[in-house]
Amino acid sequence: FLSRISYSLYLVNLGWVASPLRRHLDEVRLEGGPGWFALYLMLAIGLATGLYLTVERPFMRWRDQLTGPN
Repeated sequence: FLSRISYSLYLVNLGWVASPLRRHLDEVRLEGGPGWFALYLMLAIGLATGLYLTVERPFMRWRDQLTGPN
């Protein structure tokens, strides 16, 4: 599963999850911990799965329809 969503995970990791979460922690003056890391993992994997299902997989199907499977 993680290998399938790995590119989407790469895309969402820093810009959509890590930076905003770090900014929020700094604003409320909290240090990260196991709970925040669990939240980070859930957000990153959730967003990556959504991106994979709504963008990456449909484009791969379209590519296969145009060119045929490799």
